[in-house]
Amino acid sequence: MSLAKYFKVVCLAMMVVDTFQQGCEKNFFGNKCRFMCRCDNNRCQTDGSCDKGQSCTQPYFGHLCQYVSLTDSAEAPQRFPCSTDPTKVVFTIKLKETILFTFLGVQFDEFLLLPLMYRRNNVSLNFKLGQVTIDCFKKEIWEISDSYVELRCSNQFLFDQVILSGSGVGYICRVFVSGGRNVARSLFSPQEGQSGDLFYNQRMLILDGETGDRSQCPKIKRTDKLLHWMWPSDTSSPFRIHRIILYTASGAKRQMSGLSIKLTSAKSTSLQNVTYADDNKHVMTLSSQSDATSLAILLKGQDFISLCELEVYGDCMSGKSGLDCSSTCSHCNSGRCHVSGQCLGCVTEFGITVCRPICSKCPSDTNCNGECKSECTLGYTGPDCLQSCLNCGGAGACDKDTGQCKENCIDGFRGLNCHDKCWNCAGNGDCNRYNGSCHSGCTTGYRGDACFLNCGHCGGTRSCDRYTGVCSSSCLPGYKGEDCSQECTNCVRRNCSGLKGTCVNGCIDGYFGDDCEQECVNCAGSKECHQKTGVCTEGCASGFYQESCTEECLHCGGRGFCHRETGECSEGCVPDFHGNRCDSEYHSSRE
Repeated sequence: MSLAKYFKVVCLAMMVVDTFQQGCEKNFFGNKCRFMCRCDNNRCQTDGSCDKGQSCTQPYFGHLCQYVSLTDSAEAPQRFPCSTDPTKVVFTIKLKETILFTFLGVQFDEFLLLPLMYRRNNVSLNFKLGQVTIDCFKKEIWEISDSYVELRCSNQFLFDQVILSGSGVGYICRVFVSGGRNVARSLFSPQEGQSGDLFYNQRMLILDGETGDRSQCPKIKRTDKLLHWMWPSDTSSPFRIHRIILYTASGAKRQMSGLSIKLTSAKSTSLQNVTYADDNKHVMTLSSQSDATSLAILLKGQDFISLCELEVYGDCMSGKSGLDCSSTCSHCNSGRCHVSGQCLGCVTEFGITVCRPICSKCPSDTNCNGECKSECTLGYTGPDCLQSCLNCGGAGACDKDTGQCKENCIDGFRGLNCHDKCWNCAGNGDCNRYNGSCHSGCTTGYRGDACFLNCGHCGGTRSCDRYTGVCSSSCLPGYKGEDCSQECTNCVRRNCSGLKGTCVNGCIDGYFGDDCEQECVNCAGSKECHQKTGVCTEGCASGFYQESCTEECLHCGGRGFCHRETGECSEGCVPDFHGNRCDSEYHSSRE
């Protein structure tokens, strides 16, 4: 390129930048100058991104710093550990107001710690409204970058507390409770009218994004059209609104006693009262996101309002993206995209849906269309490189096609892909990757090489020998044997003691012996016998004799009775037999 041509290109580029900057007021950017720069020192590029080395000014975060975080104004930790205190396990964030949940942003120290949050469930999130715990349904984790994730729920709910707990809390650097992004300027077309027009100038003042100086604010009559705000016709898809804030002039609190806000949509009209207010700030929170198309400020008992700033917080409807929500996610295979326009691909990991930007894990592909042709970023697998190499040890690498870990599993997991947990291993919980054999023995109460068998009904500490299963102490009540696997079924109330199972309260009817395992045989009447000797209490049943009632009256005639002790038949013998006990048989002589 010639030097002259080079300077021509540079000059044209500068003209474009200057035109962009001159077309918007200071600190604004984007389509129709609708978005305010929220970077430190107001140092934004022409597309709204922060200058190199600059970050979002508090309390803003997220895409182009457009989302407001309510954490900074909440009762929350002054500083999150960010790896400085890995022993910290609980944080509670108490908001000053009740808000509608949209999403929660979490910043970690480094990417390798991201799995600590959800993939191993080492950070649990709970929401509360007062004392009531609220569940997040169909939880999704959007991993927007290597150190930043967003938690989203399918249900809408109001809350005022967030509780983070678990061993991964110590690695969290920041938590952003999203209050949405201010879309008022985007909705209400600030470039309509001329700069000399009073209506236009007042509207610009009310939408200038400045809430500090409230000494000079437009005084608006009850009938003034400035109290009626219509969505512009060029907004092709309405924003989903969930929060509205009015800032009034200092000392104007008394004027606001009859203030209410009316939202109108194509489907319904909703009248909501102010739900939170301090001296000059009046907040209305909706119980669900609204597709409103107009907003009216209503005054009751007052003739005017000193309105300094109007903020309308919301976001794009599902399937839309861009700061002005003018783009769709139809080009994304999953139908999901971030407000930045990035298509997201989602996988299930440990029962939780995790979504990541398409092609973000195959950086060497120059023409990625969702399927990575090159190797995945370390720690990922699959044709699109969006599935984590879950629980792989060492460097965390696994095969792109099979997902098999290239080194051992992290402690506590086994299998070629390290997806299966070691059963009940002691120590660090680690086991052989291939057969599951525990390296440091079993935890109390388990046995076997892989420690997946329990110690049954062992008493005391519930422990037993890892290989034989012999209990270390006595059995639980109702059980006996070296491994306490036998029930004391014949003991009264099944109460026995010791490994041998001696019955404490004797035997149930029909059994005798120390462990009541021997049966009373051929006893008459109640069929009971002596608990120690086994002698029948009421004699022998018909057809038996001797003390133990074990000998049978074999050939007695009549009713088959014989004497209990001697066995002599009382009614003679059956044919072909003779003798007192009819135990002799007649034999015919042969010639």
